[in-house]
Amino acid sequence: MDDEELEELDEAFTSIENMVLIEAGKFVFDELDVNDNGEVDFDEFTGAMEEFEEDLDEDDIDELVDGYFEIAGEDGVVDGEEFFYAMGEAIADDPELREELLDEIVDFIDEIQEMEMEDDEE
Repeated sequence: MDDEELEELDEAFTSIENMVLIEAGKFVFDELDVNDNGEVDFDEFTGAMEEFEEDLDEDDIDELVDGYFEIAGEDGVVDGEEFFYAMGEAIADDPELREELLDEIVDFIDEIQEMEMEDDEE
């Protein structure tokens, strides 16, 4: 392969990664939006945090709450556009975050496949 072909291949992989991140973001937003109104209010947000309470220390919680209110703005809720903009900004600001998210997505997919294989064996 020459340099141009490698560059095209790299661009294709980046495009696929972007699609995966967008779909994962949609999944997360839909999970947060418990009442399916297209917005995540503070009660929905804190409900999700409670599910991960064991994995979060006080600094993590403070950072998440501050981030929520930064994204939510004056109306106090986070809509899909605000969520995806904040997600994109966070990924752009921290390239390692992009890789961590992709790794988590792969792990999640692997877990689903393992559960499906177990179900097939039963």
